[in-house]
Amino acid sequence: MSKSKQLSPFTHAKNEYFDLVLTGLKITGRPSLRTCARYFKTLGETRDGLEKLTDAVQLATADLLTYIEENYGQDALMNIIGELDIKLGTYRNMKSVSLAFPLKDRRPGIKYGHYQALQNIKDKNKLKRYLDAIQDRKIKNIHHLRSKIKIDTVEADHAPTLREVLESHSKYQLIDIVLGILEGLTHEADITKNDHGRGALMAARLEIEKNIRQS
Repeated sequence: MSKSKQLSPFTHAKNEYFDLVLTGLKITGRPSLRTCARYFKTLGETRDGLEKLTDAVQLATADLLTYIEENYGQDALMNIIGELDIKLGTYRNMKSVSLAFPLKDRRPGIKYGHYQALQNIKDKNKLKRYLDAIQDRKIKNIHHLRSKIKIDTVEADHAPTLREVLESHSKYQLIDIVLGILEGLTHEADITKNDHGRGALMAARLEIEKNIRQS
């Protein structure tokens, strides 16, 4: 098939004024300001779809490489990852995610990075709670998830004093944990429409970021 006849991967994003291509946006005619504004929604939907597709491809790559190693051996695997320019350590991480979460146990909307962060959680009830929280958007992103896992793990081992927490983490680790918690709480304030709580949390976050820049 010639280049001119190849289908665009963004056919859903094409209309009489706009044509989204791999190198940018072709604009035909003179679309109105309102038409331009509406097209941002199309671009947002395209971005969201591509993010989901990226995660699907990453998981599919992990599944296929794992299948090749299990059925055709180490030599075949090394040839393939060599051609794909994937490091052996990277593949081992991908394989561990693939085996920890078989296809039947995966959920729509859960990213590869989520599975990667959760792969060492052995308690099925705890794992379900994390996955439910991600799907319900109570856990907003991977940064928030990792912080919550770290805090839950500490609490499960013992109830540390503030001094123990401060002594067991570097300043930047503590900042990372606190920012993750504030981000999650701010998101919950958004959901519950608690404007006063959201304002207080945002002010706290800005103050922490200000102190980081000054330190």
